[in-house]
Amino acid sequence: MESSSETTRVKMVSRFLLLMALSVCVSGTFEVKVAHRLYQAAEDQDLTLEWTFTIKPDSSLQTLNIFCTMINDRKESVLLEVHKGVEVPEKEGDFVGRVQCYKEVLKNGRIRLHVSSLRAEDSGVYQCEVETEYGSSLDRCHVKVIKKIDPLPLILSAAVIIGLFVGLYFDLKRRADHSAWN
Repeated sequence: MESSSETTRVKMVSRFLLLMALSVCVSGTFEVKVAHRLYQAAEDQDLTLEWTFTIKPDSSLQTLNIFCTMINDRKESVLLEVHKGVEVPEKEGDFVGRVQCYKEVLKNGRIRLHVSSLRAEDSGVYQCEVETEYGSSLDRCHVKVIKKIDPLPLILSAAVIIGLFVGLYFDLKRRADHSAWN
């Protein structure tokens, strides 16, 4: 048989665990969400990608860590790295000078990355991971960059086809005129 002090202790532990579980449910969880799951653009165009994350009013940007990458079957490239609220300068890679982060929206729980002069090889999975003092999470989206079609071969092909029709027309006309004389 349990003593009353043990029963009281078990009840207190149970209540404490219940209180902890409820406080986690009430306070919510930290979450990163991408604005769109799929982005599509043509080569040489610009594209702005956006993620939102949970932010608490009393939190500081100095506790914010962000790591955004692009991954495809050929490579993994770093788009943005923020460590303790400070952007780490890009050192090398395919995106140097082509990615701009709108820092003024970070305090509102938003990451906006503007990628300029898109290339076909920029197609892939874009992922942002955010870590704060109260949680971490990530989300990803797909970007498809469509190759520009060079219009010159199409124009040349059309010119060749038109030339063949014109040539065939005059050849048939010449034959018809020639047979009319014979």
